[in-house]
Amino acid sequence: MFGFEELRGGGTVATVFSEPGAAADAVRQAERATARIEGFQTDESSLALQILDDANADVAYADIFKLMPHLEAYPNDLRLTDDWYSRAYYAVALPLNDADFRLLVDYSIQALVEDGTLRRLWNGLLPSDEPIPVEIVPGPNTFLGYVID
Repeated sequence: MFGFEELRGGGTVATVFSEPGAAADAVRQAERATARIEGFQTDESSLALQILDDANADVAYADIFKLMPHLEAYPNDLRLTDDWYSRAYYAVALPLNDADFRLLVDYSIQALVEDGTLRRLWNGLLPSDEPIPVEIVPGPNTFLGYVID
């Protein structure tokens, strides 16, 4: 793993400054390591290539999932840092004993699965041939004959 501490004395960090929280965190991390900061007005999926082609920066500070294709394409040029960009935990909770709401959620998920929208959304974030496991708590991962994975 490659971290900000390896940039002590002058490495260049490039980040997407359109996200204030991420930009502030990148600045804080880089200042701690006395590195330079360069901001680019670009989307995260283009940031890694812009760094390689235009800026020759040492670190891209952005959402790892959007940078994964570039990490795979340029394994000798791009590496992961050990500092987290963000951690976000998501859960879907249903009101107690609200069958109508549960059916609404279930039917919505089924519609997303049937028309391919769920797969398209996940592939945009996590390109992979393997399905992403979804933990359903409490209860089984099937409903009305549909497997929710």
